[in-house]
Amino acid sequence: MQNQNNLYVPQVPGTGILGVSGPTRAIILPDSAKERKCFPVASGFMDYFPDAICAVAGVSYRGNEQHNPGQPLHWAREKSTDEADTMLRHFLQRGTRDSDGIRHSAKMAWRALALLQKEIEAEQAASINQQPTALIQQAAVSQVSLSYNPHIDSTIQAAHASADATGVPHDTNDDPF
Repeated sequence: MQNQNNLYVPQVPGTGILGVSGPTRAIILPDSAKERKCFPVASGFMDYFPDAICAVAGVSYRGNEQHNPGQPLHWAREKSTDEADTMLRHFLQRGTRDSDGIRHSAKMAWRALALLQKEIEAEQAASINQQPTALIQQAAVSQVSLSYNPHIDSTIQAAHASADATGVPHDTNDDPF
């Protein structure tokens, strides 16, 4: 289901592998098969950069071993939030390897992807927060249950509770995103 800003609103639980919170799939893909062809993930990304993608996956693994030893692979977002600064530090050292033997360029690419992922998620959250009444109406019409996602539910409930008689939500500062 897409909202008014043409962003895909997920209709599946928002948990990752083994129940760890995080994205499980792209949620910006359009519903239309014809439009989805404009996002050639395999032939337009993975086939272009197979070695680079493997290097970035290695950064994920090594970072998990460093920051979450003994835990399943997951992105502990709260442990490092300075993607832009760290990305540019690695950019300045591109072409060389860090003290742990990993290429600075691979770490830079990981940080760039993290920054982009967070930007997309923030845009989606803002879009959801701007249209909570419309989402409730869409769910009722399409009989889609939004109860699977506590973030969306709490946002909709807070906006619905703060709406005046016209259904226009008041601005609230308790944004769960």
